[in-house]
Amino acid sequence: MLVGGLVIALGAAALAIAFHRPAATDAGRRPDFAAVPTERAPNGTNPTGPVADAGRPVELIVPQRDVAAPITPVGVDRKGRMAIPDDPAKVGWYRYGAAPGEGAGSVVIAGHVDSATSGLGALAALRGIEPGEDVRVRMSDGPSVRYRVVSREYIVKQAVPYQTLFARDGAPRLTLITCGGPFIERLGSYRDNLIVTAVPAGSAATPRSRA
Repeated sequence: MLVGGLVIALGAAALAIAFHRPAATDAGRRPDFAAVPTERAPNGTNPTGPVADAGRPVELIVPQRDVAAPITPVGVDRKGRMAIPDDPAKVGWYRYGAAPGEGAGSVVIAGHVDSATSGLGALAALRGIEPGEDVRVRMSDGPSVRYRVVSREYIVKQAVPYQTLFARDGAPRLTLITCGGPFIERLGSYRDNLIVTAVPAGSAATPRSRA
């Protein structure tokens, strides 16, 4: 569920928009994310070989929201968009970006908000997440990497700043992406992306009020 987007920060009223799944919605039917910085992949390609088990994220956990979603390493599709697991109960980690626990860059994890056939997705719970809440990424080779939420915002898909969200430099952070806002029937997609940003637990970063 990768979508392109606009960085139009919506007001608190946007949070009141019903998040129910329209009867005809099928999040797996239409990719929701715009092109991502594929130059992150080795030699500008998108290898499809298996990712080594050592040191990879395997589960996204949001304790206060009862989220425990399996993580699948993903790359990009043929159109240059981040690939997302079809099953909304699973989420994808962009394996050409930063990995949890690295000292710099954005760890990107994304998933579908819902599906007409499977109901609400794991990341539907992000609509209620608050700054200060705990997010954990369980690793295959050790303890979980812990993060603290600092912001939650809705951004119109055509304005989403993907170069920033997928950056491999800058302070270490976790970026969670799903769909949100009103469902646009003629497009078969939601209007916005819901972006949740979290920083390593213990970081001095100050939580920002959500848009």
